[in-house]
Amino acid sequence: MEEFEFKGHWWLPESPSLKVAGTLKFHPLEGAFLVTEANAFAESLSKEYGVQEHPDGWTFLHSDIVVKTICGITNLNKQVTLYMCAATPFLTGFRVHTVFIGWHFEREEDIIFDSISLRYPNIERWVGITGFTGSIKSENPGQFSGAELKYSRPERVTTRLSNLAISFDFGFRVNSDLFVDTHLTQVTYVEIKPHNPSKYTDFRTLIFHWRNFLSLGMGIALAPLEVIGRSQNFDRPNAKDETQLQDVYIYYVAQGANLKSEASNNLRDMLFRYKDLEPYFQQCVENWFVKAEKILPIVELYFGLFYLPSMYIGLEFLILTQVLEAYHRRMYAGEYMDTETYKEAVYPLLIKAIPSDLHKDHKESLKSRMQYGYDFSLRKRLNQIVTTVLEPYQTIVEPLIRDKKSFISSLVDTRNYLTHYNTFANYAAS
Repeated sequence: MEEFEFKGHWWLPESPSLKVAGTLKFHPLEGAFLVTEANAFAESLSKEYGVQEHPDGWTFLHSDIVVKTICGITNLNKQVTLYMCAATPFLTGFRVHTVFIGWHFEREEDIIFDSISLRYPNIERWVGITGFTGSIKSENPGQFSGAELKYSRPERVTTRLSNLAISFDFGFRVNSDLFVDTHLTQVTYVEIKPHNPSKYTDFRTLIFHWRNFLSLGMGIALAPLEVIGRSQNFDRPNAKDETQLQDVYIYYVAQGANLKSEASNNLRDMLFRYKDLEPYFQQCVENWFVKAEKILPIVELYFGLFYLPSMYIGLEFLILTQVLEAYHRRMYAGEYMDTETYKEAVYPLLIKAIPSDLHKDHKESLKSRMQYGYDFSLRKRLNQIVTTVLEPYQTIVEPLIRDKKSFISSLVDTRNYLTHYNTFANYAAS
């Protein structure tokens, strides 16, 4: 997404006759901000949100104001909708969550799309489908006499899931100076299309899960370079073709991601590419979306490392250990016995066994530690992951982890040391 600044006139959908001048600024890392004349919307907002007059003449907020939609028209005659706008204390502007360019949405429930297309850095390399073919002519070894390059736009590739379709769509852009050079660039878009038109908020969830899948494969933090919403349902009285989709360009903040379209990423550094998964791509993506909510805490922890790369190695290790523990807990549970049996039959006996002459604080500490005694330890969870969960992949695991017992002990001991910073020793109970 590129930075921009638009001057224009803005209004609240419920007060279309009150148009105020203002400037909309957007930066992909800092977000969007609308600067208006002070108190511009005070009268309109006072009825719904309750604003107060300051003795000096300023209007200020009685409580936090978040306006769902603000409409605008820029000096370039672009229709703009600002979504989820948090007002500044003296109504001199709004911090905007999302900017839609190309249409006016008067209500939040009107923001519905048939599909959303996204373009990411390096997506062409990850998909691995190109329309370029060519050859170099050589009359003698080492002497090139010419080159022939052809481009034919690849066909659209669609994968249909249970409740949506994901497509790779291809296009190209040409910059040409026939006296010097001609530069043709293939661009690849990922289209997410649910079976039925969906709210933008639902699309944001789908985009979030897809971005994580793509980041996992590419091994880098990602933010889209372009986001385009499309719908046939917009009321377009001057449209020549009613079946033509209306494009709405969407802008929102992209924290911590790589925003450079030329960002390099060696193919060998990618965990997997589309071509690697092509025979069972549908199954892999379907599984990812089906399990997305279940593994959400794990995903947020793991990809937090991608989007916050500058952290101490010790903290990174702790987070990765927590990811492994959370993964096993979410996917395989891991209890020595069911919770109720432990709490009713075992926990009371352990409490009674605590020596009566111990200090009160010591007793409470032991009770707290024994409260979750039914749960697997980190050591046992890691052992099951390495030996059972990864059992089908031993040809990969064996060269990396030759002595599994020693490897697991080292992980647990390091986790405990970085957590408590006490003596670096084995913690059998961990």
